Amino acid sequence: MHIEWKQPSTLSGLVALRHAEFQHHFSTRVKEDIRGRVTQKQLSIACEMRNTTLNEVLNGRRWIKFEDMLRIEQVVGAQLASVHWTPTPVTHPNLIDRYPVRLALGICSE
Repeated sequence: MHIEWKQPSTLSGLVALRHAEFQHHFSTRVKEDIRGRVTQKQLSIACEMRNTTLNEVLNGRRWIKFEDMLRIEQVVGAQLASVHWTPTPVTHPNLIDRYPVRLALGICSE
């Protein structure tokens, strides 16, 4: 599935973009991992999370919190360390001028 992510124009927007990208990839891995084994309702019970909350988190309608990820990992198994993706390259001039090479190339660390 290809997602056309909205280009950020501020640092806050960039943080939100990276959060959304990470949550998408984490949630996709979790859903693939549980498919055919348990339902999201069963997972929510095991994670001691409301079913609505888990559903909204896994489907991108609510920001995932670090605590949510840790709860899910305790039940499903390690997911955080295996989430890899190529960040969306940033093209907005406001951000490129402020954080030149790293953002233009989609590099998250120096």
